[in-house]
Parts: sequence; C-alpha cells; structure tokens
Amino acid sequence: MIETAGEQDLAERIRERAPGLPQALGHVAAYCLRHPDTVSTSSAAELGAATGTSDATVVRTARALGYRGVKEMRRAAAALISSRSDPGAVMARRIEQVSAGSSPFDRVVRDTVRGVESLGEFIAADEWEAAVDVLAAADRILVYGLPPVGFVAEHLALMLGRIGRSAVAGSATGVALADRLLSTGPVGAAVVFAPVRQFPEVTTVVRYLRDQQVPCVLVTEALDMPIAAEADHVLVTPRTSLDTAGESTLPLVVAQALLMSLAARDRAGSGAAMDRLHALRDRIAEDAGIRRRRAPAVEGGHG
Repeated sequence: MIETAGEQDLAERIRERAPGLPQALGHVAAYCLRHPDTVSTSSAAELGAATGTSDATVVRTARALGYRGVKEMRRAAAALISSRSDPGAVMARRIEQVSAGSSPFDRVVRDTVRGVESLGEFIAADEWEAAVDVLAAADRILVYGLPPVGFVAEHLALMLGRIGRSAVAGSATGVALADRLLSTGPVGAAVVFAPVRQFPEVTTVVRYLRDQQVPCVLVTEALDMPIAAEADHVLVTPRTSLDTAGESTLPLVVAQALLMSLAARDRAGSGAAMDRLHALRDRIAEDAGIRRRRAPAVEGGHG
C-alpha cells in the first residue's frame, strides 16, 4: 500500500523523486512543480493534455510521488498554494528544510543555484523578447515592487538610469500609493514585481497601467494570481517561496537580465551613458580633493 503524502510536501517530493523517475513521469512531475495552480484544479486527462502525455501517465506520476492518486496530488497542490501565501508557514517550512541534513548555508546556496538554473525553463525566449520589446520602446519606465522586493525595483530603476534610460521606481503601499502613481507622470511601459501574492496594491498598479494604456510586464512565481491575466506580459519564475532561496533572489536576476537586454539593444547609447557616469565620478572625486586641501587647519582641540 502506498503511503499517503503530506499535503504540503508536493514540491519537496518532486525535487527528491523526480530525478529517479522515467522520462515521461519526470516530465509530468516537473510540470506539477512549475504549475501547482493548474494541478490543483485539473483532472488527470487535462494534465495529460497539458503535458503532452496521457491520463494514465499522470496517475502513475502521482503514485510515484507517494500519492494514492491524482485527487490526493490535487489537494496537495492546493495546500501548497495556500501555504505559499502564509508568511508563517513559509518560514516554518524553510526552518524545517535548513534543519534537515546539511548546514543552512549549504541548503540556501543549493536552493538558490537550483532556482537560477531552472529560470530559463520557466521563461520562454519569445516571451522574454516580447517583454524587452515593450520596455525598449518606452521613453520612460515605471518599476514597482512591494516589500520585500521593493529594493529590486529601486535597483533596476537606478541601473536603467546608468545606461541612459529614464526610469522611476515605486514601492508605496496603502493610500500613499495613490500619491505615488499621480506624481510619477507619463511612462511608456512598466515592470511590476509581485513574487508571491496578489496584494491590493499590485491589483491597483496593474489596472492603473491598463487604464493608461501602458504596457505592463509582471514578474511573479504565482500563476494563480488573477491579475496576471490583465498584464500584457508575464515572466514566471520558479517558486522560491517553497524553498530557502528567498522571494527576492530570482526577481533580482530577472532585473539584471532585463537591464542587460536593454543595454544590448542600444550599445552606443548605453556606453555613452556609462562614460558620462564615469566622468561625473571623476569630477566628484576631484572636487572632494579640492575641498579637503582648502579646509583650514583646526588649532587646539576639545577634550
């Protein structure tokens, strides 16, 4: 008799067992890891069609993962989605993971590397190029992110400025968001980081952009987020909320990749902007040296 799997163990079971599964079952398991939202509401036949296999293959995959059947795996996927939005549950899972076996440092590094390596499997090349296209065509870009990824939005806006792209960042919450959006001014495109949950602010920003007919690139790991259907482009990342890597890790990688993609689209302009940055830094260093040389010596002292 097959042992019943714990409802919140789907991701960990897939990671542990998928490498030893036959190719077809491993393919279905990988799909389940990427799309627990779809798994939670789909029949075996629907999952077979989505994975290009069959309902029998899906059933065998569920049993190979330790579930009695697809219905039990579906419940596990739903529980996983629910726990992902509960900060306490996320932290409890992470503590349990770093407490099992290797050191916390080793586990975080391993999960982070695994997430980065699988990022290319989640974002198709055509989806990426389409998102870069709308950003490259924009005269000014809004980058928005709620804490804890607000700093990623700030970082991307700063780095876009360094390559000569006009950008403004936002991470305001609550009613302060209204003032931030009104003071932002016209933008030609936007990047919205919403890794795990659809907070009201994310809904407001995406719908504000839609009303303004501004193309929106949404970066998220939560495909079950309803507002994703209203964004122009969705870049889906692996689910770091299910392991120890942290919600900000992969959005930061995506931000860097967006930056480099835009820089490559305008090599001359990016290079010229960086030259101006270098010249300004030299001037600041020179002016600072002059100020130090001109500062009068202070006689005496204070005990």
